[in-house]
Amino acid sequence: MLTILASVALLNTTSTVTVAARTEGRMRSETGSSSLAQSKDSALELEVAPTAAYTIIGNSANDYLTAIYVPRFILPDTLSPSFGDAGERKSRFSTFHNGGFAIGHTRPKFRLDFLALGAIGSINTAALLNQPPWRGDRLPETPLILLPAERSNRFTVAFYQIQATPTFRLDAKWSLTPMVRFNAFGGAESQSRATLPLTRGPQTETRLAYKPTRRATLTTFLGAAYTTVLAAQIDVAGQVIGDRQGAAVSNAAAEQSFAYKTSRQGELEVGIGSTIAGVRTQGLKLSPIGHAQYVYRTPRTKWAVVLKQAPWLNLFAGEYEPRTELTVAAHVDLDRHWVYRGQASAIRTLGKLESVSRYTFVVGDTAGGYRLTREALLEVGVRAGLQDMTNSLFDSRTVQLVGFVSFTYVPEHPHKL
Repeated sequence: MLTILASVALLNTTSTVTVAARTEGRMRSETGSSSLAQSKDSALELEVAPTAAYTIIGNSANDYLTAIYVPRFILPDTLSPSFGDAGERKSRFSTFHNGGFAIGHTRPKFRLDFLALGAIGSINTAALLNQPPWRGDRLPETPLILLPAERSNRFTVAFYQIQATPTFRLDAKWSLTPMVRFNAFGGAESQSRATLPLTRGPQTETRLAYKPTRRATLTTFLGAAYTTVLAAQIDVAGQVIGDRQGAAVSNAAAEQSFAYKTSRQGELEVGIGSTIAGVRTQGLKLSPIGHAQYVYRTPRTKWAVVLKQAPWLNLFAGEYEPRTELTVAAHVDLDRHWVYRGQASAIRTLGKLESVSRYTFVVGDTAGGYRLTREALLEVGVRAGLQDMTNSLFDSRTVQLVGFVSFTYVPEHPHKL
């Protein structure tokens, strides 16, 4: 690692600074019903999320070092709270800190990328689950779950991830990319883990890619992970009295995929495989995995369809369950000024379930935007989500509606030092 830093620092380096900003005002309405309570909540929230990044590029752009900081400043104004301290939730200002750095080192037949990310701060569940808009530069993300309305209080979240990814170019057609990662995400202390349990553990993946033609790629994937769950221990009076260790999950997976560029703008990829998981409460479980996706990109139009089948760790049920996801996303520049984007996902536990747990989630996000300049975008849109969750502890149905106005500034060219 010191060698990489030395090469970045000494060989024909350039430095750039990028400062961007996103501000969003949103009106949220949420209703929920469960075996525990009936709930209704409304809030007017204001969020400012600036971005600051510093990058050093050296060795003819083969080496880089990037540091990034993205805080989220959130001022909720709860209009009619049903849970928690109304005064606390009405005006308390919170900051959620995100940041990290990345290092890259490239040689003709070898590349190493090292990534370290972290986040900590006080946040409410509705703000935590807001996802960045899809602009077409990557695959659309899987939406995060909605926490039931009675859990929608403020809590402290911690996240960290350390990852190293070397890539070996074996020859003109073969490449090998192993990866090792350790991450954690969830409540930072016992009281917060009553809202969101803490998951953590190591993970490793290896991808062997073969390009028989310029358009086609065959990829063999092997992966393994070990995940522990730390949740809050709650007494009969509903008070948090400490932590409890949930059932750990160890799993290994294998998948074979085929990607083909159908044109200069479109790419199709399909994959199929299986995973075997060991859960203390369920024993060994063999489950199919697979995916199919199509992405189409032109300078003005981008859209994607992604279908996935894979198990997931249901934190509220403590079960490892099969889940099917379908996501459709689009981003269109109608002309030089007007922009439209939309994304919708449907997620459901399907297949053979060995528990009473069931999970269904439908969520959509759509917005129209106007480019004030090439670097500034004003958007107006809505988000809507419907979630049904059933397990051995409670039944829950949550509906969330959000209307928002956002302003985003992203400079076209970073400032060179």
